[in-house]
Amino acid sequence: MINDHSMGDVINKKMILKNGTVLNYQVWSTKTSNRKPIVRILFICGWATNWWWWISQVEKIEQLQNDPHFQNSSAFDYEIVVYDHRGCGQSSDPNGLLYGPKLLAEETVELVQKLRWNGGFHIVCQSMGGLIGKEVIQILQQEHYGDLHVESIAIQNSFQSMWSLHGFPQLTTILFAFKMGIMNVLKNIFHFKINTVHLILEQMFSNDWLHLETYKSARHHHFDQNKMRNLERCHEVFQHMFFGKEFHLRGAIKQLLGMVFYHMNANTLSNLILKPQHTLEHNRLLCIPILFIASKRDKMVRFSNSVSMFETIRSAFCKRYPYFAHLAKDYVQFHVFEKAGHISNVEHQHEFNRLIFEEWIPFIEINLKR
Repeated sequence: MINDHSMGDVINKKMILKNGTVLNYQVWSTKTSNRKPIVRILFICGWATNWWWWISQVEKIEQLQNDPHFQNSSAFDYEIVVYDHRGCGQSSDPNGLLYGPKLLAEETVELVQKLRWNGGFHIVCQSMGGLIGKEVIQILQQEHYGDLHVESIAIQNSFQSMWSLHGFPQLTTILFAFKMGIMNVLKNIFHFKINTVHLILEQMFSNDWLHLETYKSARHHHFDQNKMRNLERCHEVFQHMFFGKEFHLRGAIKQLLGMVFYHMNANTLSNLILKPQHTLEHNRLLCIPILFIASKRDKMVRFSNSVSMFETIRSAFCKRYPYFAHLAKDYVQFHVFEKAGHISNVEHQHEFNRLIFEEWIPFIEINLKR
């Protein structure tokens, strides 16, 4: 179970963009000296959430910073950035009707530029964040961005678009969004007393894990057989991720509308990921390595989304680079969480952190960029 951080523990940083949008962001690093190169990772959250989605990964960086073994054995330091999209968290909600992936990606690239990142960086994204991550790659393939480029992308429980064969959400997802919208209108505008805690948690997490966490959250109290009260205790830990004080109904609707009108087919996606880039030649990378992370018990996005994208891109890799087909398993990888729900980076935080910080990123830095 993740630690119960309060917003008072963190000093939020703000970045004003050229279009007037104010993005809320945070930077964490394992750096303790100037001896080692820095590997940078950008974490992109999904629909209607904020950077607290990645709190388990932030905690991992804090642990590594104080870990003598990591400091002595690692060939590099990590620097990670987490942030809130426009209309969510503590970022501003400017005028406009559609907050589509392309617009959100443009603002993400500007944030990275203003942070003075140079060279390559890695992306880890979740759900709708996968659409934004792909747009970031496309933007940075334009030559006027110079040496700034994406070196790898890890996509957790995402999809090509809402209109592809495998991308269309389950009926439960549509009903969930509809119910949450109606309930928040009644709650925030008409001041109805409505408890949405159980709807959010049961949609986002697997049932087995949620039952365990509600029990843990109540272990210092008399365990109440009333499931709702136990869910409320569990929700206190995750309140910053979801529909608490930082949830903005308008921003969530604008993001949803932007996603509805967004489309990227399988061929476009393959060409985007596999396109040789002038900025990657000095790293000897054939293309952008991609890792698909999928949860079999995800109630928000079908498991088949990740399978379909993985099979499409791996097949395209073998056709594009027939003499290097044996490297497809290195450049296009797939990881399954058998018992996780939509938020596998929280449910299985230790396995997820090991996958990203100890396996995926080091493999690229040490083996592929040789």
